[in-house]
Amino acid sequence: MNRIPRRSILSLALLALTFAPSQAAADPPGFAFLEVPAGARASALGGAYVSLCEGVESAFWNPAGLAAVHGIQVVGSHVEFLQSLRHDQFAVAGRLLGGGTSAGIRAMYSEAIVERDEVGNEVGSFGGHDLEFSLGYGLAAGQAWRIGGSAQVLRERIAESAATTMAFGAGATWEPLPSLKAGLSLEHLGPAARYRIGGERGQPVPLPMAGQAGVSYGFGSPMAVGGHVAVEARLTRGESGVAMVGGEITHPVGAALGLGVRAGDRIAPVSYGVGWKLPTVRLDYEMSQNHRLTGSMNYRHINSTPDTTNNAQLPFPGFATTGSQQSTRWTTSESLRSTFGSSLVNEFRVGASGGATLFSPELEPGMWGSGATLGNQGGYRLNFNSACCGTGFQLTNPGLNSTQSSREASTKVIENAATWAKGSHNLSFGGSFVEANVWLQNQTLVPTANFGLLASEA
Repeated sequence: MNRIPRRSILSLALLALTFAPSQAAADPPGFAFLEVPAGARASALGGAYVSLCEGVESAFWNPAGLAAVHGIQVVGSHVEFLQSLRHDQFAVAGRLLGGGTSAGIRAMYSEAIVERDEVGNEVGSFGGHDLEFSLGYGLAAGQAWRIGGSAQVLRERIAESAATTMAFGAGATWEPLPSLKAGLSLEHLGPAARYRIGGERGQPVPLPMAGQAGVSYGFGSPMAVGGHVAVEARLTRGESGVAMVGGEITHPVGAALGLGVRAGDRIAPVSYGVGWKLPTVRLDYEMSQNHRLTGSMNYRHINSTPDTTNNAQLPFPGFATTGSQQSTRWTTSESLRSTFGSSLVNEFRVGASGGATLFSPELEPGMWGSGATLGNQGGYRLNFNSACCGTGFQLTNPGLNSTQSSREASTKVIENAATWAKGSHNLSFGGSFVEANVWLQNQTLVPTANFGLLASEA
């Protein structure tokens, strides 16, 4: 009884779905899923993303961009390629050891594929998967430079055969101007993997080592229509070089339109996409029959101008000292529930909350000595509260308090709980980590001149 060559079927499907050019040199590398662009935004820009990426998305593109991580950031994407072939990426990043640290997973996998003999009879099923588990770290090296590195464990399985290896990456960005940035990334550097077939090691399967570099330019502002343009080039082992141009236009309401063009790529020479940034986003997707990923995020920005809660309104015309209250508040929660067999259920959860509140951030010392005929207080805060009229009576000061302050309370939670069932008995076990932080900042901008009455004159 003849069987379908299972490895050939899955390998051809993986290779046909990458963004890499179709002209390959002899002895092409394996682990082709690593060349599939990670993330919808990067894909829309044609993969011209090494010089643009910042934050958690950099875990899949350029680890130097992890230096821009603030708080806890989460990113994930899911792509349906063919009926039984899927591609997923998920990463979480936070601040650690003075830089940004990420942990991620990337997978291309198939559900069970029916195997038939030469006359069409079912003789069983087979499947396969490609996995990447990664750690990354990036930090600022001066005002204009960022550098980073990454390490990965790679595994490829087809039916009963599997191969595992290690890989490493490095990256850097240089930002000489706020709107201009250059980036360089080296990816998938490591030894070849070998399948073990029939108890014997097979031929080496080289990694798709790659280098990508380019520059990007940003224009506009957050309060007006803006965007980015990136020009980059990529060279992958066993493939022809690819030149990429990506452009993105953004609108203050949150809408974005991206377009990418790739020269030297006959499979996907043009790409495009749209995006929308919302204050509240929720993702709930059934990954497969046994795995469910759920995530939610809430973001709010409160602008109270003037800050009447803290009496920061302007008491008299002609005086410049008035302030607002600016508050950014966010919460996020993600969980992965997995069922292994018929007796073990595991749920992994991460969550975080935070957001700083700024009181009168626009205040600066010049407001108390602006040179105006009426509003000039000579560089002092004038306090007339005790200058008149005895107990129970106070004069209104010409401006607000000269203290500028801000604060934030944040939390981070990581939990894991597993339940194992055996007959009529259940065993639950797990652990949790909780971190709570508070910071306060107060600054007196100018000295205070107090006016009052002598006790003999009161």
